[in-house]
This record gives sequence, C-alpha cells and structure tokens, in this order.
Amino acid sequence: VLLAFDGLRLDSQGFVEALGRRLHFAAARDLRRVGDVVELTIWREGRELLQPCTLQACKHLVPRRRFEDQPAFFTCGGLVFQPLSLEYLQAWGTGFEPVHLQELFYKGKVGGGRTEIVVLSQILADEANQGYGNGFMGAPVVVAVNGKRVH
Repeated sequence: VLLAFDGLRLDSQGFVEALGRRLHFAAARDLRRVGDVVELTIWREGRELLQPCTLQACKHLVPRRRFEDQPAFFTCGGLVFQPLSLEYLQAWGTGFEPVHLQELFYKGKVGGGRTEIVVLSQILADEANQGYGNGFMGAPVVVAVNGKRVH
C-alpha cells in the first residue's frame, strides 16, 4: 500500500497536501520529471518501508493527439480495421464513445506484449461479407486473427 510519495503523505482518498493545496496524488506526481528518483513510503508485511523509485514515462496503449499523422487503416473483404486513438474516439461525439474503448483509452498501458489496440471500425458493403451487418457493429477490439493474437 502506498502511504507517501516523496515525503507527501497520502490520505484515504489518494490526496496529498502540496503547494498549499490538497492535490490528487497523480497531480503531485506530475510535478516531478521523468528520470527523477523519488522516495515511496509503502506498507508491506506489517511495517512501513522506504523504497526509491525512478519515474518512467507513461506509455499509453491508446495514443493521444496525433496532429500530423494520417489516420491508419486496413481494409480486407470490406472490413475496415484501424488503431484506436483519441481522434477515433472523438469522432463518435461526446457521450457516444463506446465504454469499452473509453476504458482502454484511460487505463490502457503498453505491456504484456501489447503495443496498440486495433478495432473493427466499419463493415463496407461487399460480396465477401454479405449478411454480416449494415456497417455498424459497436467497434469490437480485434484480439486475434486466424487464431494468432494481435499485439
């Protein structure tokens, strides 16, 4: 259990007193720089321990703002696949973004062999996919293709 971050004690709701204000722990963490070594106070095996920690850059599974990149996509048999991105979520309109994709956006981190999220974004009319829908299918996440896991 994390008790303190670089000398700032966390309360039961994850807030600390910093800069003369009550800030969420994440805001206090963001006052530090990538590469800084901070001291964590943790509770483990019935006692407080001090643990040094080097802050790493956050590696989001879903990219944030890609101003200069053209949207990537792949079409096969009328199925349109694309990486999940902030811009893709924004295209749904505020309040209409699928919950499962919002969850990946906010909580997804690179790791476990996974480097991005690919979604089936649309079904185009084609003889190869006749009978598979009218174009909307809820943006399912592609987990495997022909039994091979997608990373």
